[in-house]
Amino acid sequence: MRQRSTMLLPLLVCFMVGSIQAAQVKYDGYKVLRISPQNEFEMEVLKRLQNVPSLDFWDFPRDVMVSPEQEEWVTRRLNSNGIQYKVWIEDVQTLIDNQFTSRNGGDDVTANFYTQYRSYDEILQWVKSKPVQYPNLAVDFAFADTSYEGREIRGLKISSDPQPFKKVVWLEAGIHAREWISPATLMYITDSLLADYGTDPDVTKFLDTFVFYINPSMNPDGYEHSRNEDRMWRKTRSPNEGSTCIGTDGNRNFEYEWGGTGSSGLACASTYRGTHPYSEVEVLTDTNYIKALASGGADIQFYVNFHSYGQLWLLPWSYTGDERPPNPDYDNMMEMAAYGTNATLAVSGLVFTYGSCGEILYEAAGNANDFAYGTMGIPYSYVIELRDDGEYGFLLPEDQIIPSGEETYAGIKAALNYLLSTA
Repeated sequence: MRQRSTMLLPLLVCFMVGSIQAAQVKYDGYKVLRISPQNEFEMEVLKRLQNVPSLDFWDFPRDVMVSPEQEEWVTRRLNSNGIQYKVWIEDVQTLIDNQFTSRNGGDDVTANFYTQYRSYDEILQWVKSKPVQYPNLAVDFAFADTSYEGREIRGLKISSDPQPFKKVVWLEAGIHAREWISPATLMYITDSLLADYGTDPDVTKFLDTFVFYINPSMNPDGYEHSRNEDRMWRKTRSPNEGSTCIGTDGNRNFEYEWGGTGSSGLACASTYRGTHPYSEVEVLTDTNYIKALASGGADIQFYVNFHSYGQLWLLPWSYTGDERPPNPDYDNMMEMAAYGTNATLAVSGLVFTYGSCGEILYEAAGNANDFAYGTMGIPYSYVIELRDDGEYGFLLPEDQIIPSGEETYAGIKAALNYLLSTA
């Protein structure tokens, strides 16, 4: 692969000094159990466990984090119902601490930008730097609203000729705060598209054909809280009336089939859906921009909301595991996902599974890809769960950022080539 640019604008330097600090919340002795339910009865038991707000299911129904105080109670519940499980992660705090072992030179501003997880301020400056580096390809823009805590939300528009009626690709990441690899991977993909224009014929064709809209960090408040206070924080940071629990799950806050299975009405739950669709300003300002594009005549063809973890390409429906009512574009979406995951496999050897979210993962009403397809009619709408599936979960070490970017970039390129071939 070509040598990647290490140029960082001077504007970025001032944000490097106060880089990531140890989170105040500690997870010493916390374990993650990997559960293997075998039937509907066992699934019902796990659904009841999921409703316990103090339990954090990283990946329902498979992976649940338990504190030392919870471990005996949870394992007794599993054992009494004959549910198979094993300890997957022995100590969560050890993985948190080891995320940053690759930093041999500290916060050296000459280091490759994609070898470290970046603060939200650094992400904003990265967005602003791209039009300076690529004035003929990139424009940055502000969303209409700030985050709940007042942070500016900015995105990038990239194309060789951004005419208003060109076909649109929308890529976004970071709606769940603790999934740090998703903003990092999307920034890598974006930089690769810009750097490869004019030398890679496929990329040149993409930027000549499509306008790409990039929202690299949808939940800035939650992201910074995860960096500075609680590494395992998932939700937004808005208060909930009548509860001491903070935040809403942004990926249960979209309008399509809001309030259904896989979301919670309990404010303390990790999958709390909010009091109504778009109660979260971060979700509202993002979707309003998409709707404005469509109402202005833009033909949005391809939508991806990046997450971690699990190595999955997930298509609608998310709100139900039943393909009735059917997704009329299911076969086409499955074919595109096959192209994307095969390309990923060829780069890294990692297997990414694909299928409808409600069938191969879990039901999650109010999800992003259901909004994109069900509300907006975007014919290729996905949630992509990035690596990994076996060792780190949300806590990927920094030395996996570039490998994740490389494999996912290949998958997105294959999907775009598929899209062009069907036009």
